[in-house]
Amino acid sequence: MFRRHSRWLTALFISSGLVGVSASAQSITAEEAALIDEGFRVFTEETFEGNGRTCGTCHVPETQYTIGPDDIRTMSGEALDLVLASNVPGLENPTLVEELAIFNTGPGVATEEFPEGPFRSPQQIGGLPSTTLDFFGVRQMLGWDGTGSPSGGFHHGNVDGNADGTIRAFANGAIAQHATRSLDRIAKTTACPELDVNDADAVCNEPYDFRFATDAELNALDAFQRWLGRRPAEGTPACGSSSAGSALCTDEYIAALDSGSKGEYTLVAFDPTVLQSGPADHELIFNDPMVSLGRDIYQSDEASCFLCHQNGGAHFGNNGRPHGNLTRDQGLDEFRFDLSEETGINIPADPGDPFGPPGQQRMNVQSLIEAPRREHFAHNNSIIGFEAMVAEGFHKPFVRDLDPELGCAGTGVIGTGSPGREGLVGTSNQNHADTEECLEEAWGDNAVNNLAGFLRALSAWYALRDVERLVSETCDRMDLGVSTDVSVLEADFALENVANVIRDSRAVPKPHAFMTGQATQLQQKLRQGAGRQDKALLKSVFDEAQSLRDQIATTTQEGPRTSACD
Repeated sequence: MFRRHSRWLTALFISSGLVGVSASAQSITAEEAALIDEGFRVFTEETFEGNGRTCGTCHVPETQYTIGPDDIRTMSGEALDLVLASNVPGLENPTLVEELAIFNTGPGVATEEFPEGPFRSPQQIGGLPSTTLDFFGVRQMLGWDGTGSPSGGFHHGNVDGNADGTIRAFANGAIAQHATRSLDRIAKTTACPELDVNDADAVCNEPYDFRFATDAELNALDAFQRWLGRRPAEGTPACGSSSAGSALCTDEYIAALDSGSKGEYTLVAFDPTVLQSGPADHELIFNDPMVSLGRDIYQSDEASCFLCHQNGGAHFGNNGRPHGNLTRDQGLDEFRFDLSEETGINIPADPGDPFGPPGQQRMNVQSLIEAPRREHFAHNNSIIGFEAMVAEGFHKPFVRDLDPELGCAGTGVIGTGSPGREGLVGTSNQNHADTEECLEEAWGDNAVNNLAGFLRALSAWYALRDVERLVSETCDRMDLGVSTDVSVLEADFALENVANVIRDSRAVPKPHAFMTGQATQLQQKLRQGAGRQDKALLKSVFDEAQSLRDQIATTTQEGPRTSACD
């Protein structure tokens, strides 16, 4: 299941039988830990009586809970057969899976030269509570088009009482779409309506293709997925994080929050007159001059990244208000023509968000904090390399029009009216950036790499913060006498993320280059400490991760720090 980590994990799992020790102020209860662990087990092991796939087949834990063409090229035998769904002819187009790692997300046959699709890449699932709230507060933005979670109690031709559009409900839609044994997608409870969906072992003598998850499994999967990845800043409620998907971003909700609770850590000081991000009392202060330069580019009029990616995340917002996630026509579906030529498969147009304006292929805005940890981007995996993805933000459809006479000096900034930049603007509020040439004119020839270098540093900062949380939780799990396997595994992955995102930066000089080796050394120390159940060694991992994070950036108000694993 975990190719690069299987050897040390085997030793770790064997050693995880613990004796309980009473402790106070735990970051997690034994019941919460058990639910998260069960969610991980269901995610990686449960096939739901389907075609043999699990959630982890295409959302591979060690690759940011997603999968790319490079990962598939290393597979063979049963693992490759599962990814290709070889036992269900027509479910996937083998060429598109092997060459692009894009999977059939529609009801039609996928093996023809003219498959129906749409075909999309698996998204990463870390930090979902911080990315999924819809702009209008009415839906959880799951799947590339914001409709990935089934709703209305009915989908794929089956009744599903759990289909309410939330993160919790997403699993059943994925089971029906990807784990089915035939294209009929008949659920067990559809074939045998008298059965209780919560009786996973019930016998149905009629033909069926899969079973829906039980309530207990859905609860465990929901808890596990919400546990993964970054958290909002201390004291900052996650707007819209309720499993019920309720709209929390009302005027009354925002007004009731104290001044330090209206956003995540911010990138700049709060200015209520400018469309920037949150209150200054959580401002990040970056220590490397190249990273600070990249931050300035990010917040600049020329780039205007903050308009849709508040604080580097996936939320649109201004004045510290968490407005939620958007869908936008990003122009990336046009790459299907090149991809079709490369693969020999006529890839159909992706309709995108069905609630968007006619003629637009709108996809979810993605979080830039998690993005540098991947290699392939867009719903069709058409962009390779993070710097290439960043550069796409300075091409159509994102760029503003140029005044024929003023050139770069004449581009305008929608909504800000910045002095000296009142020139011609695009006809859509999507046209928010200058061209790449104008960006370089303002910020130098290395502007894109410096911008990407800043986002890599921000990603590493959040990954180290997650290491601290997970190591602290590991020690609490030891005190509670419960398994530490999952928390240690995720801490290890987070450290690997730090090493990868720093190492692959193209900024010159490379910011925080020394951290690549430091993160790798911490991985070894983490594995040793976990294997020996050595809290002193784990405490040193926590302290060193915190020190590395502080070398990237410090916050103007993080709150009192407590030492872990004492």
